[in-house]
Amino acid sequence: MYNLKFKIYWLVCGMIVLFFCSGLMLLPTEWFFVNDGMTSIPFLDKVVHCAVFFSLVIWFSGQLRSLLVIFFFISIYGFLIEGVQHLISYRDSDWMDIFANEVGVLLGIIISSSKISGWSRVFEDKFLIKK
Repeated sequence: MYNLKFKIYWLVCGMIVLFFCSGLMLLPTEWFFVNDGMTSIPFLDKVVHCAVFFSLVIWFSGQLRSLLVIFFFISIYGFLIEGVQHLISYRDSDWMDIFANEVGVLLGIIISSSKISGWSRVFEDKFLIKK
């Protein structure tokens, strides 16, 4: 973990982010996507999966140094969410969702490793810590 002044706040915010993402992934898809056959965009749900997992990696790369740890835990989280979706009658799980999750994780790792890893430390220095 980076040397952050507000570690507990970042941890709480991270748990809120995970709770919010879990809610998005477990609520009925009809709440988010219209399925009238005319306005549906092909693979939109896969794009959403990819974007959510990309965002999770970007978020946690701000607090954790090890991108390997982030990759491992966010990937496990994705598998668990798909497993829970399989158990819920109003949700479907499929291998393409897992693939989209992993694409999002890998894109997040690539971006984090090249540009923005540790962003929360920079945020603290610029906006939260008075010098």
